[in-house]
Amino acid sequence: MEKQGSRALLAAVIGMGIVLAVGSLVLVGVLVHRISRIPAPPPRPPFRPPPQSLRL
Repeated sequence: MEKQGSRALLAAVIGMGIVLAVGSLVLVGVLVHRISRIPAPPPRPPFRPPPQSLRL
């Protein structure tokens, strides 16, 4: 019985290590992708017609 529990614990530890490694790689990939992306141009201000006093 002890051998069965030890084997299950080993499998769980290896599985969690794989999940941790894959998650870390995905996080680094997302950060590199976001940092290397070309920034969007600044937004244009909304159009506002000139005040009545300046119109011809």
